[in-house]
Amino acid sequence: MTIKEKHICKEKEQQLSGKELVNKYQYLVTSIARQFKDVPESRENLEEVGYLGLLNAVYLYDSKIHQMDFKT
Repeated sequence: MTIKEKHICKEKEQQLSGKELVNKYQYLVTSIARQFKDVPESRENLEEVGYLGLLNAVYLYDSKIHQMDFKT
């Protein structure tokens, strides 16, 4: 296997684990957005911003560097 093939394989593994993390923690975005029911922003807008934050956190997370679970 070439270096390029190894890199592509690693990227695919990270994408899969990223999707799993988003699916696992999406309930947090919804529950936090519900807590802001008295603000003028719509719940959909709050959830959208929350999902962007979650996606960014998953993208930046690297368990090999941080050596801890994503949730912490």
